Amino acid sequence: MGLTGSPLEPHDGKNVWTTKGTLHMFNPNPNESNKYDWEKELDDIFNKASLKLTYDERKPLYDRYQEIVSEQNPMIYLYSPSRIIAIRKKIKNVFPSKLSGVLYNLDEVYIDKE
Repeated sequence: MGLTGSPLEPHDGKNVWTTKGTLHMFNPNPNESNKYDWEKELDDIFNKASLKLTYDERKPLYDRYQEIVSEQNPMIYLYSPSRIIAIRKKIKNVFPSKLSGVLYNLDEVYIDKE
């Protein structure tokens, strides 16, 4: 079961990591009186990051989000799925990635006519 969509876009995790997210499974039904300080910081990070337009503006915010999740460990993922990928020899410029599978660079993939 996947919770956050693309591993390349951290904002896709907003539904899990913010206190108003419908997939927020730890500290259920939080309100201002029972939110942890780090939960408040995550809410703030996702709100601020949604207003930033450039990678350089967003990266420090999402770096901090990863630090908080790593330190607090509100959820522990029990496994990472194995992927087996087969690609025909005539399909070129395909470099499978652990994070994003096969089609992350679809605009660069081509078929060798030879």
